Amino acid sequence: GTDAETEAEIKPATAFNAVETDIPEETDIVSSFEDLQLWLRNLDGYGGEVVLGDTITIEETISPSYNYTGPLSIDTGSFGLIYDGGYIDYCDLFLTGKGVDIPVLEIRNTGNGFGWLPPLDWNMVLSFMDVTALGRDGIGGTAVRITSDSDYRRPITVYESRGQIHSYGRN
Repeated sequence: GTDAETEAEIKPATAFNAVETDIPEETDIVSSFEDLQLWLRNLDGYGGEVVLGDTITIEETISPSYNYTGPLSIDTGSFGLIYDGGYIDYCDLFLTGKGVDIPVLEIRNTGNGFGWLPPLDWNMVLSFMDVTALGRDGIGGTAVRITSDSDYRRPITVYESRGQIHSYGRN
């Protein structure tokens, strides 16, 4: 082939042809519950973003350090977060992922709170979150899947905040 043909094959990176591993080097990647818990504990200052290197199941409630403020962003990529006995206890939490192979967030069980408090039901946990499924190759993703319900559920009218759930895909 000629040089012209070779040049024509090189396409600029776009959202639709980007390689899944195009993550900036300075981005933190966590692949286990322990890694995520440690990352949250070490947050200091304002604003934090982490990328999942695998699906993580949260079986006990975790939260950022007290020195941390501002939005907390977790990019699940092709993976997901599973709440099964615990959750991330934070009020300004943004989850974004493809949601095609696995939901961005699956809530199986939110645990029993701190024993003396009524357990947080999934409605309450979601009221502090913004969850987005971006989809992939035109296939829409699943942002949130609820696979269990608690016996105790607060009426929605008591919530001051409202969570946001978005799912995108081209027809």
